[in-house]
Formats: sequence, structure tokens, C-alpha cells
Amino acid sequence: MLFRDKGYSSIEELYADNEKLIYTFIRDHTEDETAVGELVQIIWYKILTNYDKLPTFSTKKTKDYIRAIAHNAVVDYFEEEKKRLDLFDEMVYFFKEESDETIEAELEDFCNRELEDYLHEAMDILDEREKYLIKLRFYDKMTSPAMGELLGMSDGVVRMTILRILKKLRKEIETMQRRDEDGR
Repeated sequence: MLFRDKGYSSIEELYADNEKLIYTFIRDHTEDETAVGELVQIIWYKILTNYDKLPTFSTKKTKDYIRAIAHNAVVDYFEEEKKRLDLFDEMVYFFKEESDETIEAELEDFCNRELEDYLHEAMDILDEREKYLIKLRFYDKMTSPAMGELLGMSDGVVRMTILRILKKLRKEIETMQRRDEDGR
């Protein structure tokens, strides 16, 4: 079998022998159940795709190798999480003068890990007016009252229009994510 030279008779034995090690290691870094679940999957994926690099006939060395994979996965995961949160904080900053909780909730949903990868492509579905509004809001950092004054619209209409554009972008990003997941 594939794992015999690694000191295990099967993948199940490798999993059973190291499941607690991985779970405990992750729990030392976070209590967030979502993060724990994602990290467990990431770590096992890395272990299984790199099984040929596992040390041979030494469960202690294998555990050390798995611990290193877990460490790197946790560091990478939280670096990506920090980038996502920084982007979210930046977008919330633009909305800080507006205490509209609906917009903030929409932004939180909108700012997922893949946003950076998909946002540029998703912008192609917007018409010129929508792109202009997004440009004013996020690139030129205009508040909705200032945008309303410039465009001859009320503050509420500007905020609702931006919200609809963000929903449209989110829907397109979700469609692209499903397309990419199906293409794997």
C-alpha cells in the first residue's frame, strides 16, 4: 500500500494517529470553529498531496513533518485573514459617516477571501454609470452626500444605488466562484 513505507498501513491509520495532533495545534491558535474546520481541511489536503515527502518508517519524524505543515498552514491562513480584514476595514472607513447597518452588513458579506481575485473580472458586468459610482465611492473616496450633490441625487438614493451595485457584484463573484469550483 502507498503508506506502508511511511510507517502506516493505510491512510486511515495515518489520519487516526495524527488527527488529535492537528486539531490541538490549530486550537492553540484559534477558537473560531469556522477557521478550525477550514484549517483541518487545508492541512490534510497538504499532507495528502505531499505524501511522498513524508519521512519513511518514522512516525516521530512524520509527526514533526505534519506539525511543520500545520504551522505553515496556520500562518498562511491568518495572513490571508488579516489581508481580508484590512480590506474590509478600509471599505468600512469609506462608509463610516453613514451608520447604515445594512450597508456594513452588505460589505461584510461582500468582502470574502476571493474578492481580490474576482472583483476586477466582476467589474466588467457593470455599465458605465455603475462603474463611475463605484469609482467615486471607493477610488475617489467620496461620501454619499457629496456624490449626491455632484450627481443631483439624494444621499439615500446614492446609498441605495451603491448597495444594489455591491449586491450585483457579489452575485457575479459568487457565480464565478461556483464556476471555478465546478471546473476543478
